[in-house]
Amino acid sequence: MTASSLLVALICIINTMGIARYWFQWGDPASSPTYKLVPDAYFLFWNLLTALVVIILITRIRKPFLPFAICYLYLILFSIIVMKQSDSFYVHGTGRSLILNGFFFIALASSAKWVNIKKFNRSIEFLAILCIAFLCFQVIQFYMFGVLPSHSHPDYLIRYGGIYDDSLVLAIILPMFVGYYVRKFLNPIANLAICLLGVSISFLTGSYTGILIMLVYTALCMRGNPRFLIGIFFVIAAASVWQFEELYSTWLFKKESIFSHIKGWDDIAQLTVPTLLGISPTDLYPEPGYASLLLNFGVPLLLVLVGVLFYVWLICFLSLNNKYTPRDLRMLFGATEGLLISVALANFNLPVAIFPPVFFMLSILSGISVYQYTQIKNSFKYEGQPE
Repeated sequence: MTASSLLVALICIINTMGIARYWFQWGDPASSPTYKLVPDAYFLFWNLLTALVVIILITRIRKPFLPFAICYLYLILFSIIVMKQSDSFYVHGTGRSLILNGFFFIALASSAKWVNIKKFNRSIEFLAILCIAFLCFQVIQFYMFGVLPSHSHPDYLIRYGGIYDDSLVLAIILPMFVGYYVRKFLNPIANLAICLLGVSISFLTGSYTGILIMLVYTALCMRGNPRFLIGIFFVIAAASVWQFEELYSTWLFKKESIFSHIKGWDDIAQLTVPTLLGISPTDLYPEPGYASLLLNFGVPLLLVLVGVLFYVWLICFLSLNNKYTPRDLRMLFGATEGLLISVALANFNLPVAIFPPVFFMLSILSGISVYQYTQIKNSFKYEGQPE
């Protein structure tokens, strides 16, 4: 098996480990009443898969782009400084996530020539189809046998997470799949169907954040077809009126959680000069991702993260608007753009850095996209740019 095939296989396995969690009802009993604690073996297996990805990328890494290398060294240094001073489980988890996924990004951005784009794209399609099939299975399991997905509460709210068995993860990662297929099928009718399916699935997750993100992303995808866009929102409005009582009861159930997320921004008042500099974590970890990063890792690291996200989005934008970009790469850039926009928006309300499958896929997609962009830029003349 080639390194590319092995990487694709590992990506598929890591993204589908939630199936085992659903099957054996492993999770957090506090948020999932019918679940029992995840066994240590599950996390050991996760760590083994991650270690294999690290080994593959170490053998393939080349001299990285100097600004990326400097940013990554800064990220490592200040993440370690913060973790040394912090007792928070979430702060430690965020630091490890930034270091690990930062390495994935750096390694692939330096050299991803060995990654077979066609196989990588097929893995995204495989995960998308499997996710829809498993969502259908979860719905059948609940209505026929009363099997609850994670984060679900009988008589109040049933939340579906598909292959991730985590409704928040699915809600955030959903635009990745939509972005991929919107770039694969350029027909406006097909794009309309894809966006409607994405919006429908976002409602199944029960995540208001995910629903809002999917609506925003749908508006971006369909901005060239205003009639279709108006039609989509008319259908959503009509469905909302039809299901008003159920939506209102869901709101009452989630109201406390929603306001606790918003209230997390109040912790900004605890900022000090050392905290802003990234050398003195507060050990407070509010729900909004940007707030938790600011309160524990400081302004410079937050700016590094946001700067990299913006840079990768910019190359996606340029590549998707360049007539020389091959179709396979358009699909890849579409998936990357979708996930980037989703993560950027979700971070206003959720600590996305500690959602492992999300940042894992973001780093992998971003690294490959950066490398492919440099190859296209070196091979073709971009409109309005010199060769």
